[in-house]
Amino acid sequence: MAVITLSEKLDQLGARYDDLTQQLSTQELVSDSSRFQKVAKQHAELAEIVSKHREYKQIEKDLAGKAAHRAQGNRRARAKAAPTAEGSQRRKKRHPRNPRRYRRR
Repeated sequence: MAVITLSEKLDQLGARYDDLTQQLSTQELVSDSSRFQKVAKQHAELAEIVSKHREYKQIEKDLAGKAAHRAQGNRRARAKAAPTAEGSQRRKKRHPRNPRRYRRR
């Protein structure tokens, strides 16, 4: 028995919604009022679910793109800011820590 994930089921509902949208625009369906009402009702029932699922998928896609961009940026920053042993020693000598500044009063 094949197990269908929630995302796959929602994708199937999205395909069904698109099919119903296509059917609603046909002249054959428009001329049959009882069938048109049934299809319109099914279409309306799926509309909110499908729109929320598509919105979720877009957000997921955007977040994945941002995460990849951030990871690429972090690699560049680390490569650029990788201090040499000599450079970090120089920095410590130029900016000594003031012990009086951190003393409790």
